[in-house]
Amino acid sequence: MYRPSPLAVVDSVAAPPAWPHPLVWRADTLPAAHHPVWPTGFAALDACLPGSGWPCGALTEVLQPAGQHLEWQLVLPALAHGLAQALSPGEQARQGWVLVGAPHVPHLQGLRARGLSAAHLASLVSVEAHEPVQRLWACEQALLSPSVAAVLAWLPHAPTQALRRLQQAAQRHGCVLWVFRPLSAQAHATPAVLRLHASAHTCPGWLEVGVLKRRGPPLAQPLQLPSPDLGLQATLAGARWLRAQHRQPSVGTQPTGHSLGHPPTHPTPALARPSTLPSSLFPSHHALAGTESFA
Repeated sequence: MYRPSPLAVVDSVAAPPAWPHPLVWRADTLPAAHHPVWPTGFAALDACLPGSGWPCGALTEVLQPAGQHLEWQLVLPALAHGLAQALSPGEQARQGWVLVGAPHVPHLQGLRARGLSAAHLASLVSVEAHEPVQRLWACEQALLSPSVAAVLAWLPHAPTQALRRLQQAAQRHGCVLWVFRPLSAQAHATPAVLRLHASAHTCPGWLEVGVLKRRGPPLAQPLQLPSPDLGLQATLAGARWLRAQHRQPSVGTQPTGHSLGHPPTHPTPALARPSTLPSSLFPSHHALAGTESFA
């Protein structure tokens, strides 16, 4: 019986394809983006993210310590840029953006000062929902709308199965989805493609952002990013100091650090004044039918 030599067997095997294959990425390198991204507005953060920006059609999770609201400072530069592209000629008309469960009513003048146009603000929808199941349902409905380009959702209580459902909805329709959760959620698994944690830096006017999960190698050290509201914070701190000079403490009471003119340590969120918001961009928002699917 004829038996081929080992050399003949080796010669008959096809040569492996050249590395790297375009559909394969190594875990020690950042993969190329196969989907659109929104630049974050921070060059240092873009350099650490696959595709150099916030991923479209994916869930991005931002964790924050209790009592800190840095989400607007982190996402507003990308939001202004992404919505401006959605309004450009030749692009699909996806100019709507939705807030679900925001802790404060947006201050529209403050948002406009940070780069959002009047057309952007006119397309804003804010959904006030207090129950977790209501927030999850409203978030999914917004992601399924063909008019919505981005969704910002505050979901302190969200099971992994519900987050996976939101990830699938964002992936089907190409929406940018930011979910803001407390830092305690870091102990739980997440289906998010990207997970960050943001906190106030010890130096006023700076943000500390760490990358907890991404496609690629882990990030050893958190990033120090300049706050886009640095000039606004200085103005507000000066105004608080001037008011404190004219404020006299009550007799027999110990003045606090704030009454002496020391501004708060953490940046002030760009959310304050109530305003009238337009009607919803997604259908069936008036009734929470089908919420039991998230229970």
